[in-house]
Amino acid sequence: RIELGEIETALNAIRYLQECAVVAIPTSGFEGSAICCAYVPAPGYEVTHAALRKDLGNAVPSYMLPSRWLALDRLPKNANGKIDRPCLRKMFEDHET
Repeated sequence: RIELGEIETALNAIRYLQECAVVAIPTSGFEGSAICCAYVPAPGYEVTHAALRKDLGNAVPSYMLPSRWLALDRLPKNANGKIDRPCLRKMFEDHET
């Protein structure tokens, strides 16, 4: 079982990320869900998916690495100021089509 919060905790420890969120979206493949990571680079940093995947791979097992990545200027927030995870899921689903 994969804990998305554990992946987020590891991502939040990476110095060149300002904020991040991990969500799972359903897939038609055998895995059932794809792990997706949306992130905002910290000011002054150029972040590539490959570098982020490599650094995250030092903190979590390979089966916990997201398969989809999305760099954003800011994460969507709901009216309470929390990360809008349904909106993020939709962004990943739309990004795939």
